[in-house]
Amino acid sequence: MDFRPQIEKFSRRFAEVEAALSLPSAFDNPQRAQELSKEYARLKDLVAQGQAYLKTLAELEDSRALLQG
Repeated sequence: MDFRPQIEKFSRRFAEVEAALSLPSAFDNPQRAQELSKEYARLKDLVAQGQAYLKTLAELEDSRALLQG
């Protein structure tokens, strides 16, 4: 199963939430700010794990190429 599309989707949403939280108006509505903060924390972990997964895949492909080469 290829997780790359999901990782890209989470990465895009993470950037959107990060941008929303950087706006001064984000904290005009405390409930919305709290929701964004929770989503940010969840996405930050998912994106970090996704990047680690992609790095591992790249290293695996490099290793396979070395073995065949």
